[in-house]
Amino acid sequence: MSSVEDSQRMMAQVEKIIRSSVFFGAETSSKLLLFLANRALNTPESSGSSMKEYEIATEVMGRKSDFDPRFDSGVRVQVARLRTKLSEYMSHEGSADPYIVEIPRGSYKVTFTPNPGSHEVLESPPAIPTDHTLHLQTSILAQETPSPVSHAAGYGSLVWIAPAVLVVLIAAAAVSFFHLRREPATPTRVVPLDAAVREFWQPFLADSQGPLTILSNAPFSGNVINGLHYDQPGEHSSDVHSYYTGIGEAMSIHRLDMLFDQLGYPLRVRPGSLLTVEDLKDSNLIFIGAPVENLMIEKVIALKDFTFRELTSGPRTGQVVIDNHAPQAGEPAMYMASNTPDHPLIDDYALITRMPIDGTHEALVAAGTTTIGTEAAVEYLCDPSTLMHIRQKITSSSHEDAYELILHIRIVDEVPMHADIVAVRQYRLSNK
Repeated sequence: MSSVEDSQRMMAQVEKIIRSSVFFGAETSSKLLLFLANRALNTPESSGSSMKEYEIATEVMGRKSDFDPRFDSGVRVQVARLRTKLSEYMSHEGSADPYIVEIPRGSYKVTFTPNPGSHEVLESPPAIPTDHTLHLQTSILAQETPSPVSHAAGYGSLVWIAPAVLVVLIAAAAVSFFHLRREPATPTRVVPLDAAVREFWQPFLADSQGPLTILSNAPFSGNVINGLHYDQPGEHSSDVHSYYTGIGEAMSIHRLDMLFDQLGYPLRVRPGSLLTVEDLKDSNLIFIGAPVENLMIEKVIALKDFTFRELTSGPRTGQVVIDNHAPQAGEPAMYMASNTPDHPLIDDYALITRMPIDGTHEALVAAGTTTIGTEAAVEYLCDPSTLMHIRQKITSSSHEDAYELILHIRIVDEVPMHADIVAVRQYRLSNK
C-alpha cells in the first residue's frame, strides 16, 4: 500500500472519530483534531513539538493576532481535552479501528499506530487537500448544526460578580433566541447515538412538543460597571435586572439543543423568571442552574438530601454550597467549590436530580455551585460513558423512583475536565 493510500485511510479514520458520539457537539475538539491530523499527514515537518501554540490559537481557535501563550493557556487546555476524548474513543467505540490515534503528551503531533486487534478496512476519502483551511470545510464541519454559543469565546468571557456567582450578560436579543420553538425535523448531521443516551432521555420524549427547559436567570441589582449582586427580598432596588445567566448555563442549553436535534425532538427553552407554575404543567421539565438562581425548581419539586444555600457570613460570604442533610460514611456535611477571591477555581460540585412530577411527567435538575459545575453536570448527562456510570449507580429506573447524585468536578483554567459521582441517594416514592 502506498503512503498516499495510508494517509487517506488515516484521514478516513479521523473523520470517523469526529462523527462518533464521543465527539458529538465538541466543535473545537473536532476542528483541532482535523487541523493537527492534516498537518501530521501532509506537512509532518511542521507538526509536533515544532508547531507553535500561536499557530493553533489563531488558525483554529479564532484568537486574535496578539495572542500570547504566556497569559492564555487556551491551546494547552483544548489539546488536553482532545487528548482525553481520543483516549475515551479508542477505549470504546474505536477499539477495533485500524489505527490507534493519539497525541503524545508534550507534543501537538497526532500519531497513527496500526491496531493489531483490528480487522476493519476504511474506505479512502478523496485526496487530502494540502491547505488545511480547505480541509476544515469538509462535509463534516459543513453539516454542523449552527450553534448559538461559541466554545472558544465562551470560556474566555467570564465575569465574577460575587465570590460564588459567575455570570455573563446575555443581551435581550440572545434571550429572545431561547424563546424559539423548533419543529421536529430530520437532523442535518446524522450521528449514531449510543443506546445509553437514548435510554436515559427516552422518558423526556413522550410528548411531541419536547421537554421544557428552564434556564436560571435570577434578578440582580446593580450593573457591570459598579458591581452586581443578588437582588434581596425587600431591597427595593430601582436597578434590578433579570437577563443574566451563567456562561455554563448557556453552554448547557447549546449542548442539549444539539442532543435533542439528533433525537429529532424540539427543545423548548424559557428563562425561569418569565414562567409561572401554571406554565410548567403537562410537560417534562429540565432545570438548568442552581435553585438560588433558578427559583422555579423549589416551586415544582422538593430536593431531599441535598439542598443549595448561599453563605451569609465568613470569608466566603456569597458563595453557594450544597448541604448534605444526612451524610453517609465518609461524606462531608457540605459540598463547596475550592474557589476563593485569591485562588483560581480548581474543582466544583454539582447536583443531578431526577424525579417524577406526576403519573406521566418527570423533572431533571442539573446544577453546580458555580456556572462551570452546571455545564459539567449537563455534559455528564449527554455523554454515553458517564451515563453508564449513572446506570451502574442506580438500581432501578422506574418512573416512580427518584434519585439525587453529587458530582465532584475537576477544573483546569475554568474548563470542566473530569467528573466523578461521589454521593448517591435513591428514593422509592411509590411507597410513600
